Formats: sequence, C-alpha cells, structure tokens
Amino acid sequence: LHRAAGLLKEQGQPNVAYHLATLALEELGKAQLIGMRSMSKRDDADAWYDKQLEDHVKKLFWALWGRVFGRRPDRKEIDSLRGLATIIHGNRLRGLYVSADAVQFVTPKEAVGDDLLAPLMSLVEERLGMEPPLTGVEYDPKDLALLNWFSAASDDPGKRPEGPRLIELV
Repeated sequence: LHRAAGLLKEQGQPNVAYHLATLALEELGKAQLIGMRSMSKRDDADAWYDKQLEDHVKKLFWALWGRVFGRRPDRKEIDSLRGLATIIHGNRLRGLYVSADAVQFVTPKEAVGDDLLAPLMSLVEERLGMEPPLTGVEYDPKDLALLNWFSAASDDPGKRPEGPRLIELV
C-alpha cells in the first residue's frame, strides 16, 4: 500500500495516494490489535477487539500508539494520538469524496495535496521501518488491562475531538 501510494504521488494523484498511505497505517494498527488479542486472557476479548478492528480511527490510533507502546504515554499524548488519527481519517475522506457544500466546494484532488501527503508518507515509512510490530513481543498483563480500559473509555464518540479538520500533520 505504501509503495502504491508512492506511485500515485508520482502520477499526480496525491489524494488517492493519501488514501492508500492511510490504509497502510490502518493495517499496522490492525496488526497491533491482532497481536494484543492473541495474548488477551479476557473472555470477551474477541468482541472488544472486533469492535476496534471495524473502526478506522481506532486502527489509526493503535498504529500511532504502537510507536510508544514500550512506555506509558501521558493523557495529553493519548489525546494527541487520538486527535491525529481523527485528522488523518478526515483528510482521507475529503480526498476521496466530493463535498456537498455548495458554498465551500472543494474537489477531492484539491482537498489533499502533496503538502498533506508528504508528512503522512514519512510517518508510514518510519512506522514500517520499525522492527516488525509483533515479532517476539510479550505484552505485560498490566499494560493490556490499561489498554482495554482506555479503549473502552474512548469508545464514546463524544470524547473524540470535534469533527475532523483539514490540517497538516506536524
């Protein structure tokens, strides 16, 4: 997906490239979730993880979280990761679908350009360059319990940042 995004970028399709780069990041988050589920001892783990696997923003969050999994991020960092996941997903949607707003009409190709694509491509490349996310990883049960609590608490869409905005990744 990342390589295909690079090809689309070269062909002048940054909005579609952004979508594929986002999918690549989602797949990394999905791998993180599958690895955690395989080590979970909870009886209801399958249902909880299945819910996570169906949510685009959550898969993006877990891909971003995977970068800091070895340590405990503070609340501000968690909120930042959740906000970044929401922004990435919102940018992807604007790059795929035509706006219905006649006053602020923007075509998908205009909505997501190289200025938004370049930082995302770098982020995905960096994340792919890390050691394979689940090879030999042993999750501490305390960390899994914290992750389960956090994700359940963040299931409330009202606790996510307000609607996604088109902004640059920093």
